[in-house]
Amino acid sequence: MLAVITAGIFFAGFTARAEDPTKLPQPTTYVSDFAGVVDAASKQQIEALCTEVYEKAHATIEVVTIQSLDGDSIEDFTTRLEDKWKVGPKGTDKGIVMVFAIKEHKRRIEVGYGLEGILNDAKVGDIGRSMVPQLQQGQYGQAILSGVQQIGNVIAADANVTLTETPQPVDQQPVPMRSHGFPWF
Repeated sequence: MLAVITAGIFFAGFTARAEDPTKLPQPTTYVSDFAGVVDAASKQQIEALCTEVYEKAHATIEVVTIQSLDGDSIEDFTTRLEDKWKVGPKGTDKGIVMVFAIKEHKRRIEVGYGLEGILNDAKVGDIGRSMVPQLQQGQYGQAILSGVQQIGNVIAADANVTLTETPQPVDQQPVPMRSHGFPWF
């Protein structure tokens, strides 16, 4: 009986880690770290950078980390989340959603129609791939900060504005590479 109760608690805790995009609360900041993997210094820099992109270029960058997709595809999860949150200023669709699923080692950058001309699939793919080494080392904050900086620079250049919020490197000890058999695609 004790084993059944223990197993039930374990599996209830395990499945509770999966996120349902339709049940996630509307964001109150630019970083929704539901997985709890972004360090405080990186989060502060990402927030400042996203604020500046919004104020100067009128585009929104939302960052979301989750523990698990629970069998959902990263594409479907991100699309449903974006449909619910409606990222970007109303009427312009100038929004970006960056989703990181920690357990599955998946990431996605969803670009709103208003930014597709400057952030095409090839450019977004390059930005995503540039984050992989830090993601593989568990340096989520620094990886995400790098991706947001690259996206912000493209948006700022298109809007003919200059971003003054230049993220400073965060002193982090290298995290041993965790091998779970799945790369960060």
